[in-house]
Amino acid sequence: MTPFPAFTQTLAVAASDFATATEGHHLPPTGWLDYAITAVGVVIVAYVIYAAVAHTLRPRESAPDHIKRRILEERV
Repeated sequence: MTPFPAFTQTLAVAASDFATATEGHHLPPTGWLDYAITAVGVVIVAYVIYAAVAHTLRPRESAPDHIKRRILEERV
């Protein structure tokens, strides 16, 4: 066998072993603390996505000496 097919076969076997392994997998949430941590994480992620989209669409940078004004004026 050439080195590349042997390497890909080794990776395929490792991936198969990983996919069927049960060690390292955690239990599902069991108490209120697990759900509270998950809820806080969901709220934080949702806010970050909202803020990123909002600031991308409407940056609200209106100062005449803002760096973006220099860049836009140089390209024109």
